[in-house]
Amino acid sequence: MRVRILLAALLVLALAAPLGAQTERVLDFASTVIIDPDGSLLVSETITVQATGQQIRRGIVREFPTTYQGRDGKTVKVGFKLVEVTRDGRPEPHHIEKRSNGVAIYAGEKDVFLSPGRYTYTLVYTTTRQLGFFEDHDELYWNVNGNGWRLPLDRVSCTVHLPGGATALGAVAYEGPQGSTDSRRFEGGGSSVFLESSRPYSPGEGLTIAVSWPKGFVAAPPPPGIAESIAEQGGGLLPVGAGAVLLLSYYLLAWFRVGRDPAKGVIIPRFAPPKGFSPAMVRMLWRMKFDNTAYSAGIVNIAVKGGLRITENGKMRLELADRAPADLSAGELALWQELRKGGTSIELKNTNHQIVNRSRQAMKARLSKELSSSYFLANTGWVAPGVVITLATVGALAWFTDFPPAVLFICAWLTGWTFGCFMLVSRVVAAWRSRGVMGKFSAVVLSVFALPFLGGEFAGLGFLVSMAGLAPTVVFLGMILTNALFYELLKAPTRIGRQILDEIEGFRLYLSVAEKDRLGFIHPPDETPELFEKFLPYAMALDVENEWGERFAGVLNRAGYEPGWYAGRHWNAMHPGAFASGLGGGMQSAVSSASSAPGSSSGMSGGSSGGGGGGGGGGGW
Repeated sequence: MRVRILLAALLVLALAAPLGAQTERVLDFASTVIIDPDGSLLVSETITVQATGQQIRRGIVREFPTTYQGRDGKTVKVGFKLVEVTRDGRPEPHHIEKRSNGVAIYAGEKDVFLSPGRYTYTLVYTTTRQLGFFEDHDELYWNVNGNGWRLPLDRVSCTVHLPGGATALGAVAYEGPQGSTDSRRFEGGGSSVFLESSRPYSPGEGLTIAVSWPKGFVAAPPPPGIAESIAEQGGGLLPVGAGAVLLLSYYLLAWFRVGRDPAKGVIIPRFAPPKGFSPAMVRMLWRMKFDNTAYSAGIVNIAVKGGLRITENGKMRLELADRAPADLSAGELALWQELRKGGTSIELKNTNHQIVNRSRQAMKARLSKELSSSYFLANTGWVAPGVVITLATVGALAWFTDFPPAVLFICAWLTGWTFGCFMLVSRVVAAWRSRGVMGKFSAVVLSVFALPFLGGEFAGLGFLVSMAGLAPTVVFLGMILTNALFYELLKAPTRIGRQILDEIEGFRLYLSVAEKDRLGFIHPPDETPELFEKFLPYAMALDVENEWGERFAGVLNRAGYEPGWYAGRHWNAMHPGAFASGLGGGMQSAVSSASSAPGSSSGMSGGSSGGGGGGGGGGGW
């Protein structure tokens, strides 16, 4: 009985052996590395494969990285030159394709398919800048087969011939997947070192070796000069650097020409806004741009004047009066009229984005007509040459890379994305500067909202670094931020606008002081519920609504005041400052949501296997 079982087992093994032999794999990967005294390497890789037509149909692919990220963060490019490719001892047709970090060698012809069987390919190439030079020794740290193979490997070995009769001080072999520290150490003593795998490798596993020898056998390369540093960056550093200098020089000249503000006057407390200036006008001149705060302050001012009522019950809603108040400003009237076209009750949600956007644009157009040129100059036309310089620089950078279309695309995307992130971070910083519990809560929410966008920024920059190098990417990012910065810096008030801004600063000083500091004012107006309502939209426009509201806590509580123009969760007679901050933040959030169409926003000294030079991977094609 035992004999029968043994014979059956032997029969199964006999049948399985041919099947196993037909599994597509690398049977043997034998590498020889000859180190020349000039520091270059001559590498011969003999790769024996079992082809079955799964991956290996026309031949094999050998991928070799030529771009690495150094420990100091700099991009390092190594030399690579293919000498020959053979199959079974005869020259083999081949072609080379560029990759984002190196090259791929395709052995075989596109229209010629291999029969299943065993084939031996030999690739011979030279490579430079692969050696490490240390205080007490020199070293080759070499990834023999690479951790990118898509086929299993039965055996991997490497023979290293040291330069000029040098004897090895020691050697170590690392094996396994990328980052593995599984290692075996070997004693030195010979002029060549042989290292091999201790087991078969699965796809993605590899053999990495380190061999050291005494100093003096290889001439250490001199520190890279300017030309070499530029070459390391793929040639892109020179045009990007020149473009950055030109861009900054242009913007400084433009700022000296049109961007410098007139000198400030003496700021004294003022108990009223500039004559004829609505809260939205005050905000737009103070910031020299129209934003959601100006729009929200306009809505609240219309409500205080009786043109609408703000209600909150989960969502913010505007209940419009039958007629517009006679004392609305031109911008407020334009806003009210556009809202009224949508009906008497409008909920601030994104399904009503067309109504909200029309009213927002109507107010913006009216305020721009009243303020632009007369009170401040945006000088946006001066930004156009800066954008042209940046685009020309991007074109030059792409020209010096291996993948111009990809670099052009990612640079164009990063330009818009970075500008958006710049504006978003500016809002986050402004939110953290606000006071009050609601202000800090809004800052936390906005910060969390910004994180995915910043993650996308870093991902895009990392992609650009892999194609163009670290230094060109950093300089390019600086150029984008320079455009965004001078877009704001080139805005400047006129002389009349500067005088009005002095009045606004004086009025803001009055709105923002605490009760104890108010006693130092000469003849301030009496604090009444009417005064609280009248200047609340201005306090919102100037980001001091919390301070303004807290001053009236006692006054409003004693008067039993409740706003007739508002009904909702934010009202608190004991803490009108929290009410003012909550109303302002809630209004801006609702306006922001209602301005976007549905679906248009997104919620959005040890070593290791895989280390060192060489590496890459391969497979069939």
